[in-house]
Amino acid sequence: RNVIDVSEKRSDNAENLSPGERLTLARKQAGLSQLEVANLAGINQSGISRMERGNPKPEAVERIIRLIQEKS
Repeated sequence: RNVIDVSEKRSDNAENLSPGERLTLARKQAGLSQLEVANLAGINQSGISRMERGNPKPEAVERIIRLIQEKS
């Protein structure tokens, strides 16, 4: 399994990332921890971790990314 370091990806390449990678990128660009994002989204930290590592529903990721952007 290939590991992609999304911290080095540019935001204009976000459309090439999986939903989980886009979530990780948005979170890191905002300087937030998984716990902080989980609190914003009203879920637990392990839920964010699973979303970042797995294949979450794109709608859920977009909702959380909007919350991150509103916080930043």
